[in-house]
Amino acid sequence: MKLSMSNSFQLLSRPDEFLVNHLRSVAEKSQRSILETLHNADIPFDSKSIARTAYIMGATHDLGKSSEFFQKYLKGDKSQKPIIKSHSPISSLFCYWAVNN
Repeated sequence: MKLSMSNSFQLLSRPDEFLVNHLRSVAEKSQRSILETLHNADIPFDSKSIARTAYIMGATHDLGKSSEFFQKYLKGDKSQKPIIKSHSPISSLFCYWAVNN
């Protein structure tokens, strides 16, 4: 896959995938999955709100991959220390914040 996009979207999720595309895809799949699962379900919750929450979670679950440390690691700089390049802790904190706000 040949990657080419404006500078503002050159952050990667994987060596062959833009982060913005990955986050959008996961967000849309998460929302669709919730809506399909809850379709005609007899639950005491607003399924649209749950689906919106799933979308937000999908859209933010890997935001830590945008860090300079993770991007350098992804591009082959193996000198990045595991604690610094780790994207999960900051991603989960931002996801929590986004869902609550």
